[in-house]
Amino acid sequence: MRGRRTRIAIAAAIALATSGSLAGCFRSAPEQPVKPLCPIAAPPSQQLGAETAGVRVVETGFTRVGGFGTAKVSMGALIRNDSDKVAYRTLVTFDAVDAAGRSVIHDDHRLFRTQLVPVISPGDTLPVGSASLLDEAAQSRESQIASINVTAHVIQWLDPNPRAEGLAKVTAEVVAGSGKRDDSGKGEITYDFESPSCAPMTSRGVSMVFHSESGDILGGSLASPTSWLTCEPGINSGKREIISQSDIPAGADLDRTSITVYCDFDRAQPSLASGSPYN
Repeated sequence: MRGRRTRIAIAAAIALATSGSLAGCFRSAPEQPVKPLCPIAAPPSQQLGAETAGVRVVETGFTRVGGFGTAKVSMGALIRNDSDKVAYRTLVTFDAVDAAGRSVIHDDHRLFRTQLVPVISPGDTLPVGSASLLDEAAQSRESQIASINVTAHVIQWLDPNPRAEGLAKVTAEVVAGSGKRDDSGKGEITYDFESPSCAPMTSRGVSMVFHSESGDILGGSLASPTSWLTCEPGINSGKREIISQSDIPAGADLDRTSITVYCDFDRAQPSLASGSPYN
């Protein structure tokens, strides 16, 4: 019995000595440097009016889609920033008019004509798409769509800063062969996108512009955000967008669809007022 107690005492002494030496090792280890937080840029919160000479609409296209009673106009545009500054929060407004210049957008959809494009980098051209319900006269073809008007108004101009996270270009590309369209014009598209930001950005939706086989713009659509944390940093593969309305023109080559993923600093606060963005 005495031998057993002696062995237990020796084991306890060894354990105490070992723990003491380990604790000494931990105390003597050098402190790890604290990593800096992700330097997300903080643009001015005040919404200031700005000159729009640096941003222009370089190409547009449209197609009448859907059937009687639910007919819409699918519209697409390419917006270019010719300036040497970042166009932050650009309001893009779509309208479809007849030969007399009268809008043929249904009154209930006129509040959904304007969308917000968070960032257009210097020298970049972004695809922007939209689709709107036609009014009664256009539904019955008493009035025809003659053309579309697309305007762009920049809320803020910011100096480019390579260290300001959140202002860099987000790129997106359709996965070849992933596009689907049914006879009604509804469908889906799968795409990959890459965000160079070091932290998640909030989403204001995904804008799509549909092209023909020859590359002409046929129309477009905006998928409103379903989550405000969808712009994850790095490469995001296999994102699937469902087009639940009849927005896809019959002649669209879906492999040619151009996409803009709208990534912003804060959560969207839609305002259903004339001229305000709905995304």
